[in-house]
Amino acid sequence: MGIHRQLAETSPTGHLPDLAMALGAFAHVRAAGGVELTEGLAAAEEAVAIFARLGRQQPRGNDARFALATLALILDRLGRTGEAATIRRQLA
Repeated sequence: MGIHRQLAETSPTGHLPDLAMALGAFAHVRAAGGVELTEGLAAAEEAVAIFARLGRQQPRGNDARFALATLALILDRLGRTGEAATIRRQLA
């Protein structure tokens, strides 16, 4: 993740979407495996926040939806089902 962060710092326009994608993938692997869910949650939340910022400048709808779905999955696995349901309603 470090290289993605460095690139995003030097050239946000070109590399911030890549950082968000990497964070989303990292989170998804944690969610799918049911391991390191706290780290996965932080990564998913950061990815969602980046995609929300990018949405105003560079819409990436499917990528943002994937990050939100991953966030909902992690929240479910952590027993935070109400928050997960709220996110899923946004996705519907």
